[in-house]
Amino acid sequence: MRTYHLGAFLFVSFLAISTFGCGGSNNPVAPVKGVVTLNGKPVADMVVTFTPVPGKTASVGDANAPGKSATGNTDAEGKFTLSTYERNDGALVGEHKVTVFGTGPDPTPPGKIPKDFTMEVKPGSNDLEIKLTK
Repeated sequence: MRTYHLGAFLFVSFLAISTFGCGGSNNPVAPVKGVVTLNGKPVADMVVTFTPVPGKTASVGDANAPGKSATGNTDAEGKFTLSTYERNDGALVGEHKVTVFGTGPDPTPPGKIPKDFTMEVKPGSNDLEIKLTK
């Protein structure tokens, strides 16, 4: 009978973890979509990363662990949608350091953004433009 109780306990534990996830639900996430442009033209095949700024995001993490980064890839029209815990769920609410890099053998984007470029993710839907410069 002990094997049965252990099996039931493991099954219930698995269901609880599957249902409630691994901590992401306590961090407020807002939908983020946008476009990456260079001189007003869309830039395809880029990876966009939003990394929470310590002390400036609504994360349950502390100053040394401000929360999970969000990422998204640009399509042929330069459009991206960010994902943090689930596909296309967005980014943590608050301020983020933004990086853009290319896919493939040369990750250098065709333009630059300032070294310490940040953007704010607000509660609700966010539609952003990241402008690269030469």
